[in-house]
Amino acid sequence: MLSLSRCREILGANRSISDEQVKALRDQLYTVADLALDAFQEYDSNVSPDRPRSAQERLST
Repeated sequence: MLSLSRCREILGANRSISDEQVKALRDQLYTVADLALDAFQEYDSNVSPDRPRSAQERLST
């Protein structure tokens, strides 16, 4: 997980938002990333249903 200070670095020095707002934004970013990953995995399994779904399974084949 990104630290609060790393999030502030990414946002830039000109952002005047509270720590709680930065944490909420970080949590929302992780939620969007999880949804995107789930959507990709579902798409990938529908395109090639015979292929293993996870990267770990792909490495072990």
